[in-house]
Amino acid sequence: MKKISNFKFQISKFKNNTPLYPPLMRGELKGGVLHSRKGMALVLTLMVLVLITAMVTEFAYGVYNGTNSLYNWYDSQRLSVLANSGMDIAGEFI
Repeated sequence: MKKISNFKFQISKFKNNTPLYPPLMRGELKGGVLHSRKGMALVLTLMVLVLITAMVTEFAYGVYNGTNSLYNWYDSQRLSVLANSGMDIAGEFI
């Protein structure tokens, strides 16, 4: 079997030693805003917190609307029975 001795496999760089990803994706912009990825955990945590807050708010709003519609239905049923009773009493009185 023949051995390949000068074969170099580099996954992170192209043939002309240019990086595979641009500097903004690697977080290596020297002297600029993105020098490292230290704040990425904070950003990710804040995004998750915003999503959880939105879900809880939507759930609370749905429960509030459901409760109000249930009370409105209960009041309408009670008033309907009261109105029918009032019409029966008025019919007997006349």
